[in-house]
Amino acid sequence: MKKLQTFFNLSVAEKTMFFKAYFLSAFVRFVTRYLPMRWWYKKLMGPRVEISNSVSFTKFTINEKNRMLKTIQIVRLACRYTPWKTKCLVESILVKKLVNKNLPIYLGLNKTKNRYNAHAWVIPGKQNNSMYKVVSVHI
Repeated sequence: MKKLQTFFNLSVAEKTMFFKAYFLSAFVRFVTRYLPMRWWYKKLMGPRVEISNSVSFTKFTINEKNRMLKTIQIVRLACRYTPWKTKCLVESILVKKLVNKNLPIYLGLNKTKNRYNAHAWVIPGKQNNSMYKVVSVHI
């Protein structure tokens, strides 16, 4: 019941973005899971840029930042209710596609106990991403 209440409290624009994110996540998940990376990498992620040349989050206006943060919230909400696993790479691609800006996707690595962990995110400095070493940035 609480889930329905959360959904009905969204505005019409947020509900539309929710459904876009939900169905687009199915497509992106299928593509990233079952198709070779060389087929989808540049189309979904965008071109790779030097880490020093990446777009800073501070270069966006306050309205654009608020829109991006709201989009991230909606994408996380939609991905929470998908019957498939939606990981950070899929969420980052969804945010990038829904915002329609040159929003960078950061790819990072972390090594703990002889094991490498990969992570993808769109806004630097969020979600304890400082423990990941940025290895690639795509715009």
